[in-house]
Amino acid sequence: MAINEAMASENLIIASKHVGSSKDLVKHNYNGFIFNNCNDLSKYLLKIYLNKKIIQKFKSRGLKLIDKWNFDLCYRNLMKIIND
Repeated sequence: MAINEAMASENLIIASKHVGSSKDLVKHNYNGFIFNNCNDLSKYLLKIYLNKKIIQKFKSRGLKLIDKWNFDLCYRNLMKIIND
């Protein structure tokens, strides 16, 4: 849930590959980064530090992606699965 909330609050996401929702919500190098180990994490933090423009770009992309996820959509899809 933390990734959802961070995206809805328009934050750049850096998530471990071990966080389940990262696979669904984070599009690597589009709205954030998914790291595998400490070296990856360091690399992405440095990339952000050296290129501040990436922050706003990723933040707005993340907000656009998370806007597609809402309770009504989840409910309709769940009902479709149940009724089919």
